[in-house]
Amino acid sequence: MAPAATCVYELTIDALRNNSRLRKALHIIGPIAGTATAGLLQLASKFTVDWWNVGLNVASACTAIFVVIVAVLLAVTDKGGPEALREAHLSDERARRLEKEKEDIFVEIDKAAAKFGSLTTLYATSIALRELIEPVLSVGPGDKLAQSARLAAMLDILLTNKKELFGIIDERWNFSVYTYDAERDELICSACRRRDRADEEAEHRAWPSGIGQIGLAYRDGQEVVVGDVQNPDFEAYFRAPPGLHRPDDGERYRSIAAIPISTDGGPPRGVVIGTSDVQGRFVPSSARPPQDWDTVEPLRVLAGMLVILLSATELHDRLGGQNGDR
Repeated sequence: MAPAATCVYELTIDALRNNSRLRKALHIIGPIAGTATAGLLQLASKFTVDWWNVGLNVASACTAIFVVIVAVLLAVTDKGGPEALREAHLSDERARRLEKEKEDIFVEIDKAAAKFGSLTTLYATSIALRELIEPVLSVGPGDKLAQSARLAAMLDILLTNKKELFGIIDERWNFSVYTYDAERDELICSACRRRDRADEEAEHRAWPSGIGQIGLAYRDGQEVVVGDVQNPDFEAYFRAPPGLHRPDDGERYRSIAAIPISTDGGPPRGVVIGTSDVQGRFVPSSARPPQDWDTVEPLRVLAGMLVILLSATELHDRLGGQNGDR
């Protein structure tokens, strides 16, 4: 309760308490006066005839006993103004708590429904991704142009339901696939999808191993997920060196998730990355409430599909294209 409301409430309690004291006094004095009157009547009966005396005595005694009992019960059970107001206040607080609990339950139900919807969408997305890469296992990956188009198509499948999978509605986002180029010893952008087509078609930076979120995820073979790169604890660590750093990096790529494309124990073949200018779009598992949807999970699914695709492509290249680039 607010301080002002508490003050008014206490003043009201004090005023009603004073009134209640008077009422309780009347409850006590009234029966005493009634009893005294009955006693006087009994005394007066001594001066009347005998048969009348008996009736007056019995009536006076019964009346006195009844009045005393009723008065005591009223004094004990009557709650009075302060008690009634306090009970009303407690009842109001209980009602507010119940209403808050009900609202919390509805919020949890909505979250569960949204999470179930995201899981269903992710399952359908994984099936679509698998259907896209299955032909590679039988007929080969095709030429470089076909391979690049396939990677872009995988991003398109993922982003068809970006609202359900990532919660993205109206923000500046970027999803890319970086693959390792052994000749250049760098991670190069092999496919990219961004909100703005001009940004998508612009020249993309290449990242050495261990540099930036992409290079760190590749070098360490571990996820790099940052909810807010502007956080002083992370800003210096993830800041790109001169030549790669851009002034708007902190604003454009405020939240980022970089997932290595690798099997357990194997060296990464590249990195899948998702970014947003919305703080907290991607959050590490350790900082995410368990009831919330994990927006990093779709990127993990994509990275897993890319492991299959790139492994099949490498095998095809080692065999010298025996299946034919049809």
